[in-house]
Amino acid sequence: MSEGITSDDGRLGAQLDLAEAVAGTAQIHAFERRVRKGTRSSRLLERDQWQNEFAAVFAGLLPRAAMIIEGEPGAGKTALLNVASQLAVDAGHEVLHARGGVQESEVPFGVVQQLLQPIYEDLPPSQRSLWMQLSSEQIEGVRPAMPFEAIHDLYLTLADLASNRPMVIAIDDLHLSDIESLWWVQHLVRRLGSSQLFFLGTSLSRIAGSALGPIDNIVAEPSTRVIPLRPLTGPSVAELIRHHLDIEAEESFVSTCMKMTRGNPFLLHSLLIALRQQGIRSEVSENVLSALSPAPIARAMLTRLDGVTPETQALMRSAAVLGDGADYRMVSELAGIDAARGHDIANSLAEVHVLRKGRLLSFVHPIERSTVYGEIDPVLRARAHAEAARLLDQNGASIEQVAHHLLLSEPSDDEWSAQLLESAAHHYTQRRDFELAETCLSRALLASNDDSTRARRLLVLASTQAATGGPSLAMLREAADLGADPIALADTTYRCLKAYSHDVYPPDTVATLRHLEGALGDENHELRIWIEVVLATWGPGVSVRNIDTTAVESALLKKRIERSRHDRMALAYLSHVKILAPGELDADYVATLAEQSLHPGDFHPEDGTSVVLIARALAALARAGRFDLVDRHGQELQEAASNLDHATSVAEFSTILALSHYLQGRLNEAEIECRRALTAMESVSWASRSLAIGVLSASLMEEGRVIEAATVLKPVPPSPAVLTYVELFPLEQRANLSLFNAHPNDALDDALLVKECAEELGVVNPAATAWRSIAASSLHRVGRLAEARELATENLELARSFGTPRGSGEALRTAAEVGHQAERITLLQEAVDILKHSAAVLEYAKASIDLGAAYGGEGQQAEALRNLRRGADLAFHCRAQPLVDRASIELRAAGARPRRVALMGYEALTPAERKVAKLAADGLINSQIAEHLFVSEKTVEGHLTRVYHKLGKQSRTELREFLKAMSDKPTERRTTEGQLNRRAV
Repeated sequence: MSEGITSDDGRLGAQLDLAEAVAGTAQIHAFERRVRKGTRSSRLLERDQWQNEFAAVFAGLLPRAAMIIEGEPGAGKTALLNVASQLAVDAGHEVLHARGGVQESEVPFGVVQQLLQPIYEDLPPSQRSLWMQLSSEQIEGVRPAMPFEAIHDLYLTLADLASNRPMVIAIDDLHLSDIESLWWVQHLVRRLGSSQLFFLGTSLSRIAGSALGPIDNIVAEPSTRVIPLRPLTGPSVAELIRHHLDIEAEESFVSTCMKMTRGNPFLLHSLLIALRQQGIRSEVSENVLSALSPAPIARAMLTRLDGVTPETQALMRSAAVLGDGADYRMVSELAGIDAARGHDIANSLAEVHVLRKGRLLSFVHPIERSTVYGEIDPVLRARAHAEAARLLDQNGASIEQVAHHLLLSEPSDDEWSAQLLESAAHHYTQRRDFELAETCLSRALLASNDDSTRARRLLVLASTQAATGGPSLAMLREAADLGADPIALADTTYRCLKAYSHDVYPPDTVATLRHLEGALGDENHELRIWIEVVLATWGPGVSVRNIDTTAVESALLKKRIERSRHDRMALAYLSHVKILAPGELDADYVATLAEQSLHPGDFHPEDGTSVVLIARALAALARAGRFDLVDRHGQELQEAASNLDHATSVAEFSTILALSHYLQGRLNEAEIECRRALTAMESVSWASRSLAIGVLSASLMEEGRVIEAATVLKPVPPSPAVLTYVELFPLEQRANLSLFNAHPNDALDDALLVKECAEELGVVNPAATAWRSIAASSLHRVGRLAEARELATENLELARSFGTPRGSGEALRTAAEVGHQAERITLLQEAVDILKHSAAVLEYAKASIDLGAAYGGEGQQAEALRNLRRGADLAFHCRAQPLVDRASIELRAAGARPRRVALMGYEALTPAERKVAKLAADGLINSQIAEHLFVSEKTVEGHLTRVYHKLGKQSRTELREFLKAMSDKPTERRTTEGQLNRRAV
């Protein structure tokens, strides 16, 4: 076989091999050129095989035969016929073309007349007269008899014309041709072998069970070659999508397009053109495609069904409304047609490939159903759905089917439909399809105005919405006003409050909850307290000054032995309020409240309020200095949230862990947890987002990464749009950043802004806001000493009253900074004494360095060096580089020459000590180490003594285990942006 020809048809390949053996090489090459030309000029997807066969027939490489292209409407029969006609012209043949139609079928020899029109003048006068007479003569509606001589004479005339130039007879839509023309075609195809005539035709593929017609006689001729056109496959559909929408389609979108069109080329083109015209150039769902009614498809269907009766139109519309798979009897009843008549009409529609044959009616192509459906007047369509719902219910259809049609009908004051929709909602709720349940209940409320049932349905709808996380609390208010059952109202309110969580409640929500408090009555005392807790948690700009916790505290005092989950959440709420404004209470009391609120079984990620309350209880513990509890509980909760893949809870607990690490001075871990929180939620807001930003920027500043800190703080607005206590911390860090950059006036402005916000929120405790310390330092730097000292004194009194080591130490440092020189050492010594037994290592480092500098200023070198070295070592281990640098400067000023900052730990070892430690851990004895390093044994002993002291070890075994653990630690490095890259993470 010639290499230039490709075909999937084995018979065609065998015939071409034989033709190549007989025909000349020049003829084969000419054929190949025409095939390549035809392929380039008019390529049809998945039709190359037939184009090659046509070209081979016209080139004389295959025997002449009548070729009938069969397929469903839109399969591309006409397009392939046109390509074949062009191939015939390229081969030097003359083409006579005609097309069947409804009008032509009414005229005897109407199609033959079309064929003869181009060569009419070439016919003998006697034939012209005869054909004119035959095509127009009807006596009393009876068609004239067809004389055999006339038909045969026409064949001979055409054969004679074809002897000079081969002639192709091409008739499109043979199935719509008049019967006389079909008889003539049958006469023609039987005699093709003895002439230079070719015949091409197109026809609908026959539906099994339909009556035989004249076209079937032509197809049944032994010499006729039937060319079946099959639907396009996935790759071709993808290519069409690429052509029309300019996208690389996912397999799912290709499958959806194939499902809607069954791979029909015309329907595919029409669908994709409609998408492009609507500006849709991305993948869409099946629901979107089903809603389309492309104009070309509608026009094509009208053309195909030209002259159909109103009954046929009604049946098609009813089938479209009921959907695929509807029983023909139900479709007929909805259309107002007798069942037997409906069956006949359905069969006639099946013969033209609109419906599939059978008892259950379906459209051949889903896109054609959506087109018919879209052409129905919206009002009539909604009315038809209402009628369909009643018919289906009367005939025992499933509740899902009935509800589907009710949802597509217009709402009406009809208790039957309301009850049915409520039952459907219950059915969908059991299946956990809450979205559909909510839709059904919403429509049920529109369908009935009965107050007694409306209150119940409002509560059911609110509960359903709570399951999806977005309940409308206004429904609870309306239900309460309509006299809903108090027990059901209380139960639904609990569910809604559990699901309803926002950054801040809008005023209308607050008003609704206040209204519900009054409607619940005294018997629901616990729920009323819970509403108070929820409002205090989510209410906008809630000031702790205006919160009366007496009711909550008295209720909890009565239940000291057994406390419920809501009781513990109330304790968490109390600890949060008291950490902000402790009054006469101290840190131990607040920590006890917070600790008692924690229970391993209380974490439910779907309950947004409880997640925030638990996080706030942990924050209260951190600010009260109970870091061990925060770290333990926080890590457990973070791990549980991570296992449940609940991003909001991961972000909340990571933020609280970051706060605890920062307050302890574990800056690196604080940064990691902050970035974990911000990554978990990315740009999505959550309750503690501002706190995470503040802690991250504070940690970066303490490490000396000021540019990064400024970048983190950049999104913080000049003043918060919605005021909550977590907004204070990033504002404080912006003030600290100004102080770090030596802009005390800017720092003072920000500190005073924090003061205004804190006073509005009622936040007093220095453990919760450091605005007084920042403002006092700023005032001192701009020379306003009296104001600075007054503010520092107030800050110290409040800090001492609350009693946390970190808060007191920071307040003492500030008082020493802005106070009189004579008081500095006393204040700083007190700070060091308070902090030395606490976990607030960074604050201890700051106090030690400040005290060392103060001693240095007084000429007490020994005390200065002792405190500075301790502070430098602590700051080094906290990674607080600016503090380390300051300590180094003060140490040199005090007369020291520090080669290393760290005094304890592995970093404190000299290079020589590290070499000795490694060799000792490897098992070498002192003499071997001395020989290896070319030093004396006494020197080795000295090095080992210092190694043991700095590392806190007492033997080679402990040293070996320590160094092994050091080598197993994840290495880390910083990028140029200052972010941490960890091999273990």
